[in-house]
Amino acid sequence: MRPLLLASFALLGCVAAGPDDPFAPVGPMACATPAPNAMALVDVALVTHAAVADGPWSEASTWRDGAIPPDGARAHVPPGLRVTLDGTTARLETLRVDGTLRFATDAATELRVDTLVSTASATLEIGTASAPIAASARITFIDDGPVDPRCDPSQVSRGAMLMGTTRIHGAPRAHGAVLAEPARAGATELVLDRTPEGWVPGDALVVTGTVAGDPESDEVRRIARLEGSSVRLDAALARDHAPATSGLRVWVANVTRNVVFASDSPSLAHRGHVMFMRTPDLDVRFARFEELGRTDKTRPLDDLFFEVDDEAVGNATSAFTVFSVTEGARTNVRGRYPVHLHRLGTDPTSTPAHIEGSVVWGSPGWGFVMHSSHASFVRNVTYGVQGTGFYTEAGDEVGTLRENLAVRSVNPVFAFDSEGGAIDPDLGAENQEFGNDGDGYWLSGHGVSLIDNVAAGATAHGFIYWTDGLVEADVPVPARMSVRSADVANGELLGERERIPTWWAPLAEIRGNESYGASIGFRMRYTHAQTYIGEGGSAFHERPPEAYIDTLRPTVEDLTVWNCRDGVMMNYTARMSVRRARIVGIGAPFVLDGGTANSGVGLDLGTEVTNGFGRIEDVSIEGFAMGFVLPRNDQWVIDGLVLRNADDLYVAEPRQGPRSLTMRDVRFEDLAGTAAEGMQRRNVVMAADSFPDGYQPFAFLLPDRVTLNGQGLYFDLQGPDQIPLTSLPDGEDGDEPNDPDEPEDPDEPDEPEDPEEPEEEDPFATIPARYVGRTNAELQASEGLSFGGALPPADAVRAPWLVGGVVGSPAPAPTVFPPLFDMTNEGGSPEPLPGTPIPELTANRLRVRTGRTEVLQRSDLHVVDLDTPTPELVLTVSDVRGGRFVHRDAPDVALTRFTQAEVDGGVVRFVHEGGDVGFSVAVTDGTTTLPPAPAIIERVP
Repeated sequence: MRPLLLASFALLGCVAAGPDDPFAPVGPMACATPAPNAMALVDVALVTHAAVADGPWSEASTWRDGAIPPDGARAHVPPGLRVTLDGTTARLETLRVDGTLRFATDAATELRVDTLVSTASATLEIGTASAPIAASARITFIDDGPVDPRCDPSQVSRGAMLMGTTRIHGAPRAHGAVLAEPARAGATELVLDRTPEGWVPGDALVVTGTVAGDPESDEVRRIARLEGSSVRLDAALARDHAPATSGLRVWVANVTRNVVFASDSPSLAHRGHVMFMRTPDLDVRFARFEELGRTDKTRPLDDLFFEVDDEAVGNATSAFTVFSVTEGARTNVRGRYPVHLHRLGTDPTSTPAHIEGSVVWGSPGWGFVMHSSHASFVRNVTYGVQGTGFYTEAGDEVGTLRENLAVRSVNPVFAFDSEGGAIDPDLGAENQEFGNDGDGYWLSGHGVSLIDNVAAGATAHGFIYWTDGLVEADVPVPARMSVRSADVANGELLGERERIPTWWAPLAEIRGNESYGASIGFRMRYTHAQTYIGEGGSAFHERPPEAYIDTLRPTVEDLTVWNCRDGVMMNYTARMSVRRARIVGIGAPFVLDGGTANSGVGLDLGTEVTNGFGRIEDVSIEGFAMGFVLPRNDQWVIDGLVLRNADDLYVAEPRQGPRSLTMRDVRFEDLAGTAAEGMQRRNVVMAADSFPDGYQPFAFLLPDRVTLNGQGLYFDLQGPDQIPLTSLPDGEDGDEPNDPDEPEDPDEPDEPEDPEEPEEEDPFATIPARYVGRTNAELQASEGLSFGGALPPADAVRAPWLVGGVVGSPAPAPTVFPPLFDMTNEGGSPEPLPGTPIPELTANRLRVRTGRTEVLQRSDLHVVDLDTPTPELVLTVSDVRGGRFVHRDAPDVALTRFTQAEVDGGVVRFVHEGGDVGFSVAVTDGTTTLPPAPAIIERVP
């Protein structure tokens, strides 16, 4: 079980200081009492210098008594006043802005300050859209010693807390470009795919790394000369920067900006941070946040102490959890990042905060952070971040991540979690420490679109979705993160339910993303997961109505992953689809380690608790020791798959319910030129475990219909002479305590019953002893079921490309099913598995001859459903062009609805009436309706 997760950012309390205390108050930050928050740090009662008139910072008349703030001053811009920074300030202790502070655009400016706070009434203006900074502007967080927890127990000082309107516009620069041709070691010139906007000599560039297994193989150079799309470098490259194969892209990022937020000292305890708070009235463009952030992801946090009750696990609410501020010095507190959007509001109809074209250079924790906010991050760059480059924190965030670059997301102390090379994103759950391992992008929820982003170099994940949501403690009623039903698509189908957990919210768009140089290219975890539903007994976690669930169709589109040990992992999820993906591996060994921890695999959907229904369409996988670990439950359609791996497909038996796995247009191509070249080749590996304890009790009888390019695949264990169940799960060789047919042993004494402890009910049905030791043929004869639900057909044969099974005619759709139970309701009474299989449109095409009438056949229109007879499968045609559908017995009446049984009976015709032909088909089984899908039309003479 996963523990309850807590978050707290209001870390209060203080520590005592003795005579030898290194934090004893000295200098300008001396204080008599601790400041509980940022506003207390800049209380107007502490102000030493205040503006009294509009004007330049450098003019005495702007300030009270004509005194321009000196070193150590606590300065103030009161409400209604407008002060223009026109040069470099003294080293200020604090600056509070209630009015307007603007930076001159045509002069070099620098604000040097320990702590900057703008309030709700304030405006901070560093350039505008119409007049961006033309010279340079800089905010330097000065170093006057470590942050003093006596004065600032929450350690929020040494940085900027901006709560008002913020406008930052540096000189526009293209955030990156793509190499038009490989850049080799020794090269002093880059040829780009375009002339980059705003790049000038002296700019710093990052040429992203392409050395397999080395996420730090990037190189930083400066522009010596620029001629169109050709860039002359200040020094030769030391490494090759080339794609693993044709059609892949290598990016070059520009990390220079003329607006800079920076730390005076890069020493971890002395660095500044930037937090935007309370209002989404935020527009930041073309700024650089350099060596900021104090939250260190290379070591555990020590700001909070957690006591987690044994019952407060999984998806329970937070009623049993206690947390407190750690006593003593806190050396690593959470929430101090380079760019932190803190609770700006999550109304999806609001105007989002906007961060564009900006750079985070070096961070010990996260880079760009979106926490309970509506925001858009567009064409930004992170480099040298030790935690995660782009992070959505709580799970309720909404907005966009588009065209960003996360480069060198590397944790120097990262280590895999097992000998098999697993990466467990839940390891920090007890203390809410996530995104620790070096990730390009970490999304904790559903509502942020991920479009055309790039991750280049990561010790852990290029992209990871962890959509479980957090339980936050610094709110009036601690609770797991949820979203309003009114704010999600099809929320009206949730009835009176006002909120749902983040993992049941529909995913925003995921399209066009690239990942290279990571351990795992792309990972999805807990999206629409059924594994933990109902834990803790909370009504909040009850399964939504089936009508709502049927609308959830999360899809990853146009994904590119290369030079990664593992390509795409989508386990502990449900209903996922992938369309148009290219996945290229580095030939790392395949390790099968319980599904969720597999490594050396291109596409992994093989955990026992990964559920359908989903589609994999137009995907190529090459260069892996194992190409595709196939899903084990429910219905899946795999259409258009190109494989070039040592082992291409791995098929294990179903675990939770019947499976229909339809694979068509699957091609096994040559390994030449891939990282798998020279490895022993096996196209399909079938491996079955007859009785996995802890899953469906009758899992060994689950119907399993697997087809590949029109042929049926069958496990060796499905053979008629095979014995799938050699003993019962308790290992008692058929001595089943709940079996009424088994006589009691008269020599065995009865154990006395404890009247205070009622006998615990077995949560799952038990297996009668008659199933033990019987062959599949015997089970079929007596029970109508056997391992896999069917025996191999008479035409089944062995094939050189198939290991662990045989190939023959496809198995018929099953009509008999074993008992199924809800495996998510641990410890409860058996309940029928909720939901029913959905119809599957396996053929939707038509061959048309000019002026002819065509009789529809299964090869034209074919629908299957695991639990619905063909007469009840209804097809509806729409947008019909070039002809009409008719019934054999009523040729003059156009049809719009007919059943699969009528198609199978040959009574449905299409009459061509001239011109182009087209139509769409929708299908319903009476419970679920698939939306209209356009047919493929083939014109023949």
